[in-house]
Amino acid sequence: MDVNKKNEVKIIKENFNTYDYSNALRKNKKVNKKKYVIYIDNGAPYFSGDAGLKGEKSYEGDIKKHYSELNNFFNKIENIFKTKVIVIPHPKYKSHSPKIKSLNPYFNKRKVDNSYNALAKLSPNCFFFINKHSTAISYPIIFNKPVIHIFSSNYNYQREEWQSLLYLAKIIGQKPIDIVNFKNNEIFKNLKIDKKKYEWFKYNFLTPKDKSILKTSNYEILNKLTNIY
Repeated sequence: MDVNKKNEVKIIKENFNTYDYSNALRKNKKVNKKKYVIYIDNGAPYFSGDAGLKGEKSYEGDIKKHYSELNNFFNKIENIFKTKVIVIPHPKYKSHSPKIKSLNPYFNKRKVDNSYNALAKLSPNCFFFINKHSTAISYPIIFNKPVIHIFSSNYNYQREEWQSLLYLAKIIGQKPIDIVNFKNNEIFKNLKIDKKKYEWFKYNFLTPKDKSILKTSNYEILNKLTNIY
């Protein structure tokens, strides 16, 4: 017997979608028909996240002031569009207790959805998204919804998060909006979707360009593989 052949490992290359894209393919039975705006929260600055692991300092600015500015911006959005802003916490900071509305106390007066599949569930009927620099930008792109990127000129950003914010806005053809100094026409301008840039993002970062698994969830791909091998 050839020892080398006996110890050979067969490598299988299979296309997969990103987690967000695969999750978005799931059918949701309950759909809220009332329009709303989704804010994709990344946790900072109330939560320090991985700052310690990356050797970065936690936010040293006035956290209360920052969230006051953010909530004021949300209030203006709600007044302009006659709708509500729903906060979707980062998965690490979602409350699992019905008694706690939000682990971030600065959002306790807003509607917060802590369900594990909140983005997949709410995205189809969302009016538009508000994002800072979260990779969950994939949801507005998947569902072909507008997304505006925001920043505060009073906030001291880490270089990595600032570059990420600028990059995400740029690749979909936008300029970030300063929540403490903006004009309404900037909001409306950013609600226009550049379909070519959305398509480019989708087929470069979310699902294979050959469209072979465009409508196939990852669990279906795994089931197929386990049945074959």
